[in-house]
Amino acid sequence: MLEKPVKMGVGGNFSTIPEDKYTTQIVDVNLVTQKKYMSSEDEDVLNYKFVILDKKEIDGDEKGTRGRFLWKRVPLFIGGDKSWANKLYKAVIGRELTKEEKEAFDPESVVGKQVDVFIENKPSKDKSTLYTNITNFVKTTKQLDPVEDAQPNNVVVEKTSKAVQMPADEDPEKVIADLKA
Repeated sequence: MLEKPVKMGVGGNFSTIPEDKYTTQIVDVNLVTQKKYMSSEDEDVLNYKFVILDKKEIDGDEKGTRGRFLWKRVPLFIGGDKSWANKLYKAVIGRELTKEEKEAFDPESVVGKQVDVFIENKPSKDKSTLYTNITNFVKTTKQLDPVEDAQPNNVVVEKTSKAVQMPADEDPEKVIADLKA
């Protein structure tokens, strides 16, 4: 039994984001597992979270689109022109990535960057739900003020390294080789 009354959420009164081009800021990326398209197998994908920076009015609501979130799941493939990862990264940096850049790419390196997205709204098969989908990415032509409080958990992570004292009688090349193994 519950020890105290519980207030149940009933969802917000969100208007659908109008189909348009929006300047967004990438605020987070996570690795998630989903079913492969037309398969019963699972696959890992990157789930990018975007916050809209444009303030466009929606149905008379002056709060508008600024601060609304969008998500895009991106397969772990950065190959050709149809690859969602390639489209996203190309739009963020404004040019095609070299083979070496693709091989060394860190999916978290785009967090905090701005990119323009095109969205469209599509109804579910039973027409009961309207889904807002990102259909394309392009390089941002005008940087907008970022949304500072949209960062994931507002946590700053500092990466640090610490020097290790190596015994004088050890061969440095062997120690390095052992660390790499």
